[in-house]
Amino acid sequence: MAQRQRISQEDKERLVSAFEEQDQDYLALVDTMGGMTNDSFAKFLAGTATHLDENETQYLIFDGALAHRRPEQPGDNVHMRILPPYSPFLNIVEQAIRLKASIKADISCHAMQERFAERNAARNAHLPLGEYRKQLLVQAVERNIG
Repeated sequence: MAQRQRISQEDKERLVSAFEEQDQDYLALVDTMGGMTNDSFAKFLAGTATHLDENETQYLIFDGALAHRRPEQPGDNVHMRILPPYSPFLNIVEQAIRLKASIKADISCHAMQERFAERNAARNAHLPLGEYRKQLLVQAVERNIG
């Protein structure tokens, strides 16, 4: 099994994402070192446009960052919308970051760390330790969604 490559903090700060509604998503890594610029946003839009179906109406929704102002229209079938000022509750990336932080805080507490280490509890449940830990993680996700 190939080892999963970790994304450095520097690269995380440079990750720009776009999501499709159906079972697919698209992530683009655009060089935004020093912050997002009009040029890097234009490159992101150009890269995203190559993945859009020209025969369907598409919507691109983004926040009101300076770099996002006055973008070039990637296509006639693309409608671009800006989120209202300070609206992280509408931004899927912000929601994912917040959920991840909540889950990490949840499973980092001493009581949860002890539960993750309970090999006997896994045996008593007739589960491999990895599956037992996965169930604990799923429970943490369920506690933190909403």
